[in-house]
Amino acid sequence: MIKYFIALLLLIFSITNVFSQEGEGDSYSVEFQISKAKIRGHLLKILITEVDSTAILKVFDNYKDIDTTFTIPADMFDQIMNLVRKIDIDDLFLAMKTTGFDGTKCILIFGNYQNKLTYQIWSPNYLTKERKLKTFLKACELILKIAGINEDQYF
Repeated sequence: MIKYFIALLLLIFSITNVFSQEGEGDSYSVEFQISKAKIRGHLLKILITEVDSTAILKVFDNYKDIDTTFTIPADMFDQIMNLVRKIDIDDLFLAMKTTGFDGTKCILIFGNYQNKLTYQIWSPNYLTKERKLKTFLKACELILKIAGINEDQYF
């Protein structure tokens, strides 16, 4: 009798565990980080997470002591995701041939709960057309714009 009871408990636990994971992969997030070489230790981080029919945008800037969160419409999040999905990995390989000491480091991380892709590019505004970084730069600029940050401060 105890064996059946333990088996039943294990079965219930397994079923609830399987169903509790349902839907976790449906929500996406985009994280954008940018740092300027001229300001040592500076980091601006923008995290946008899809939540139902809206998205939560969080801005953290350790240099200007900014830490704020607000909601944006889902269509703004979709605009960002559409640009991010258009980034061509082959173009990023070409961009990796150019490096420098000054400038900015841009990191774009996107995905869902369990799977993420990360792109890190040095100064995407430098020789953008030649390095084929137009889409990557547009995505970065759009994120800054939606977060209410003047991109001229960084690019």
